[in-house]
Amino acid sequence: MQTVRRNPRPFILGLVAVAVLAGFFVVVAPLFNAGGAPMAELAGVIPSSASAARMVEIDVGLDNTGTTLLRQVCVKASLAGPIRADRVVFQGVDTVRFSGGKACGGALGAQETISVRVYLQPTAQGTADVTLTPVQGDAPLGGMLSGTIRLEG
Repeated sequence: MQTVRRNPRPFILGLVAVAVLAGFFVVVAPLFNAGGAPMAELAGVIPSSASAARMVEIDVGLDNTGTTLLRQVCVKASLAGPIRADRVVFQGVDTVRFSGGKACGGALGAQETISVRVYLQPTAQGTADVTLTPVQGDAPLGGMLSGTIRLEG
């Protein structure tokens, strides 16, 4: 104890080091938090009209709005009317055909946004209701995109 009273520098230096390390962990540790509920949303516009003789192409952004990694992100298509789901192109590279009403791509990191192009094939003229939903498995992840397409000549 006598040594500390004569030269308190090592003791003070130790306290400063502990305070700096504690501050570092308080600030940085939350950045590594990969927990939380998975959430994502689709942003874009479903066209109000399209040719019934050509494939309908819908460009959307798929945004992971949560703080957790989405191990496999899917786009579910709920359709009514003379139209069927064909395929999805993730990031302009990964082409996936719809199966069971959904098409699944790879992983999507927290707060990451990718471009997605959805292709729908009209089967006749008429009106088609389209709803696109981001899902993981069968669980919806959040904001869907919906609209009505008038399919003409």
